[in-house]
Amino acid sequence: MVHARLNQVHHARKPSGGAAPGEVAGYADVRRYGSKGGQDGDNHAIRHVPRYHDIVIEGEQSDGVLTLQSGWAFRYRLLGDGRRHIIDFLVPGDLVAPLSHMASHFVAALTDCTVRRHASGDLTELARVNFRLAEALQEGVAREMTRLLEKTVSLGRRNAKERMASLLIEVYQRTRQAGAAGDGWFRFPVTQELLADALGLSIVHVNRTLRALREDGLVHMASGRVAVHDLEALMDLAGAGDGDGLGDLVAAAERPSVSAARGASTP
Repeated sequence: MVHARLNQVHHARKPSGGAAPGEVAGYADVRRYGSKGGQDGDNHAIRHVPRYHDIVIEGEQSDGVLTLQSGWAFRYRLLGDGRRHIIDFLVPGDLVAPLSHMASHFVAALTDCTVRRHASGDLTELARVNFRLAEALQEGVAREMTRLLEKTVSLGRRNAKERMASLLIEVYQRTRQAGAAGDGWFRFPVTQELLADALGLSIVHVNRTLRALREDGLVHMASGRVAVHDLEALMDLAGAGDGDGLGDLVAAAERPSVSAARGASTP
């Protein structure tokens, strides 16, 4: 039954207190196509970013097309009083920038990261010199829009348990499709503070929500890994179904990927 359902910092603000997954649906070919034709093969195109340091700073002009090569990152906005909201989590192959000519948000490294800068200054120019990369990025942007729409629904209408279930399903399916999740587990190197900022909850509420999901026998989160005990019930809790954003993400995760064949043997 479960299988059938599946087939349908800002660095001044470090969270208190993983290994990177593989490529993801929509961006699975970004790293393969990005190095072809000598467009960005030199070492100057690669940038190593330490954990909890910014990759993109709000208000800065775009510095070309950036993709995440390894590690985890997250998009976020800061309010004037320092409160933070996490917009999305990024995994290898994801587009880091630009989403506009001037950055309207921050992107920070969640783990130590490697970022590749592609030679072209924007996606329009990139399409002229590396069509296959631009096409992969365009598909990935569409999937990111689907995730953002789903997050809007969560923040507007879902309760705490439903929000958490929706986020965990999304991340599980993305890492699963990439071959970076095992049988009933996936890596998710976040703290409860980061989850609170992503879900619009307090840290105390996040702790209670995770405990409730564990006591319900759905998931158990510890040491940067999430064990999924009852995926079908988790999907029911989140309201995942055909034709909605979360259902689309689940369906996309079932598509073949260049990295899916690698698999993942142990946590």
